[in-house]
Amino acid sequence: MSNDDFQRICVCICTRNRPDDLNTALQSLWGSTLLPAQVIVSDDSDAAQSDKTRAVCAAQPHPVDYVPGPRLGLSANRNCCIDNLRDDIAGVSYIDDDVKVVPEFLPTFANVLAEVRGKAVITGGQLDHGTYLLQPRNRSFWGHQEVVPRDGNDYRAIVINTTLFPRQLFRTERFDEALRYGSEEVDMAERAVYAGFPIRFVPEVNNLHYPSPTNRKEYESFTEASRLYSQYKYLRYVKKSPKEAVRFRLLAPFHHVFSFVKQGKWGMLPKAFAAIARANEHTRNYEAAHKE
Repeated sequence: MSNDDFQRICVCICTRNRPDDLNTALQSLWGSTLLPAQVIVSDDSDAAQSDKTRAVCAAQPHPVDYVPGPRLGLSANRNCCIDNLRDDIAGVSYIDDDVKVVPEFLPTFANVLAEVRGKAVITGGQLDHGTYLLQPRNRSFWGHQEVVPRDGNDYRAIVINTTLFPRQLFRTERFDEALRYGSEEVDMAERAVYAGFPIRFVPEVNNLHYPSPTNRKEYESFTEASRLYSQYKYLRYVKKSPKEAVRFRLLAPFHHVFSFVKQGKWGMLPKAFAAIARANEHTRNYEAAHKE
């Protein structure tokens, strides 16, 4: 592939019930110094909002491929975008519908993608509310993203709103659809590294994230189950460390419950037990589908 081939970037936006935020995100794309070759909006909106979302896409000054989402959670929606990529696309970026892209994001990352010949995942940071800097952090043993990478070769995490994936990665990897919300980006990042696509961190590029309150309460119900399930899956099936995986599976539920007991948050215990049960269900389903 020539360097020009790597300029063909698709920006994917998974959206749900946020037509106004979506319009702002799309407008930020058109200010880029490299326009995306394809834009996909995969829409998980409720019926009452889907017409508004479709209208926002149709009103843009550049083409937007609107596709109805599967309404099965964020990972399934991200996979819907993969299924609708044009054949000539070399790099894939995902931004949330409450994100504004800075003008230098696409050209800078496309140039890095050309430099690595499509064999790395490129990530930056994001500015939450336009001010708070969030950068990639690897997972601790308990699955929390709080470990600062030791050096530039030790990244196993991304900030998905400022990330460019090589198209080649998605020929073998897809987002885990059990992860309806939470941990899906670090799960993909870890699998990418073990599939031979190291993560290149570009600290000077940070897209802007303005977290929308829409859907937020519903999303919170999935995050801890996603962490527990995806961390066990990583240790057992990606890192291939059975001893660590068994230790995590035995201790993590107690650690999760005790964290609330220690803080005196007794009212959170039903949610903690529900998250553990959901994570165990995901694990059983995954292991049934991947018997060794």
